[in-house]
Parts: sequence; structure tokens; C-alpha cells
Amino acid sequence: MRKNLGAKNKLYPMPLVVIGTVAEGKNHYMLAGHVGIIDHGTVEVSIHKSRYSQKGLRANQAYSINLLTEDMLPAANKSAFMNGWKEDKSNLFEAEFGAVAGAPLIKNAPVSMACQVIDIYERPDFDIFIARVAETLVDEKYLQEDGSIDYAKMAPVMFVAQKHHYVLGTECKLEAYK
Repeated sequence: MRKNLGAKNKLYPMPLVVIGTVAEGKNHYMLAGHVGIIDHGTVEVSIHKSRYSQKGLRANQAYSINLLTEDMLPAANKSAFMNGWKEDKSNLFEAEFGAVAGAPLIKNAPVSMACQVIDIYERPDFDIFIARVAETLVDEKYLQEDGSIDYAKMAPVMFVAQKHHYVLGTECKLEAYK
């Protein structure tokens, strides 16, 4: 038997990521669970209007999306509990810059994408920053021989909108279900 939960969005799990931007000349990081794919080259991140990250995203029209592994959770969680309006988050991660100015890429992230904002969809409480992926950097230890990413080996952290996260790691091959 199934229970009706009402009009609730339960499209989880999703990747838990750290969004990087530059605000007032400093690298700034924010833990985010509401990110998504629009098409093969376009992504989006939903950010509450009160977040300091909005300042950097709007000023630079740029951000990075950095996937997380379990060992990155202490710094990532710290970014979630720090107040960007009052505290400097620039030293939480070692960063590098690539194709997009204003989008600090976390050096030890398994996957980092530099993104250029192309549109902002404003909602009452959240703004959705739609961006073109300009560059994707992957730690070579997670690449397979054919150049694809081995997500089972990477075991990225997944967001489920609860008080805990999950780690991805079990593969189900499509051929097994033909």
C-alpha cells in the first residue's frame, strides 16, 4: 500500500555539492543539495535569497559545482553552518581557477565544473541560477579507460533532504535489465 504525502517534492537523492563563487574579492563556498541538469551543457542551482552566495553569483555571473566524497564532508558541513555575511569561508578549501573567472574550483574535489550564468529565474524565496558548463575537471583516479567517470569508485555523497546523507556506490548495469 502507498501513502499520499501531498504536494511534496521528493525527487531525491541528488548530489550534495559545494558551490564556489567569489564575493567581495574572496572565494566563498556554500553547501547545496538543490542542483540539477537542464540539458547536456546547462545546469542550475537553487539558492535562498538570504544567502551571501547570491552576492558573488550576481556580481560575477559565475560559479563552480564541486562534487563531494565522504572525506570532504567536515569542510563542506562547516561551510553550511558558517554565516557568509559574518564569516570568511575562503580558507575552507584549496582552490584553483580555470576557464571561468569568479568560479573557484575545489582542488581535491573529484569533479569540479566551472559555470557561466546565462539566466536567473527568480522565485519568492529562492533564485535559480542557470548556467552553461564551460569546463569540467575530474581527478584522474576516477576515470575509466574509455574516459568516462567511475562513480561507483568515486562514491559521491548524495543529498536526501533529511538529517543525513548517503554515499553512492552500487552499480546496476543497464544490460542486465534488457
